[in-house]
Amino acid sequence: MYGMRAYVYYTLLRTWGGVPISTEPVTSVDNLTDLYKARSTPDEVMKLIKSDLEQSLTLFAGNNAFATKRVNWSRAATLTLKGDVFIWSGTHMGGGNADFTTAKSALDEVKALPTLGLQGTFADIFDPTKKSNNKEIIFAINYEKNEATQGVYGNFLVNTTQAGTLFFDPVPGPAVAVNATYPLVSGASRVGMSSATITKLSNAKDQRIRPSFRVMYRNTAGFPIAGVMLTKFIGRVDSGIQLYDNDFPIYRYADVLLLLAEANTKLGNDPSADINAIRARAYGTGFTVYTNGSQEANMNAILDEYLREFIGEGKRWWVLRRAGNAYVFAAVNPVYLPATQVYKLLLPISISMLNTDPKLVQTPGY
Repeated sequence: MYGMRAYVYYTLLRTWGGVPISTEPVTSVDNLTDLYKARSTPDEVMKLIKSDLEQSLTLFAGNNAFATKRVNWSRAATLTLKGDVFIWSGTHMGGGNADFTTAKSALDEVKALPTLGLQGTFADIFDPTKKSNNKEIIFAINYEKNEATQGVYGNFLVNTTQAGTLFFDPVPGPAVAVNATYPLVSGASRVGMSSATITKLSNAKDQRIRPSFRVMYRNTAGFPIAGVMLTKFIGRVDSGIQLYDNDFPIYRYADVLLLLAEANTKLGNDPSADINAIRARAYGTGFTVYTNGSQEANMNAILDEYLREFIGEGKRWWVLRRAGNAYVFAAVNPVYLPATQVYKLLLPISISMLNTDPKLVQTPGY
């Protein structure tokens, strides 16, 4: 629970900066004013996060066991989160090399665990029939038949009315109707990628792409792009229905390798071994070997692998933020996020929250 609380507060810190801290249960309320709580400073929130991480590790007492399905928080999850947190504080909160060294030590320990490793086949990470002792998963949110199923990505699928009119692979062909490939998938097709992003990611040799997304085309002249179907969490057919029981990974072994590459880059070390481990799984024999370069070149190589490795897993924004503000502004269209508006890297709080709790103040800059 200490590890999970650290994860929650880390997410709050990255999103809003300073937030109210509550560490004790509320057992009675005599007056609504008792519930008012001011925002703590970012440094105070980070202090709580790091304290919770150490308490979590103390209570695990060196126990590195995993449940059969890795949907329970574990010591490895705490160590991975510790690596993530200390890279952040080293980059954004003055921790520098001391924090990067702490991150590297935690991540090296996870990397060395014999029960963890990269799956040989990328699609096996997410296969709902291969959850038991999935060596790549460190911690995942659980979805099961007859329990909660994953509906988060309904808008990343396809409308059943359109499914017969949209096609996969019209060039070079043969074109296949979407509903012939996925006859039981239903949802909406409200989310797409720009053609530039599709072109950037569409490498036929990269085994991560097809299990992550497929492009849907209209069956008209020129086969214009209609949308993108996220296949990473598309579930499976069970008793005549599409069952969305993929677990959602919060941390997996690939995170550890790329976090470790980032820590080493920021320490001035060579990150190429961990980058190449990711590439070797993605491309197989004959992959383009990465060689150590400048710190900027190394970070850009790490960010590129994150982009391809974690499609649909909610990592991209946090990875850019952790890398440093310059990497965010280089990646985001300045129409939406000008480099002069650094305050927009954090979110505001709502007017209703400010009106409800007079102790709250708005996020700086808004």
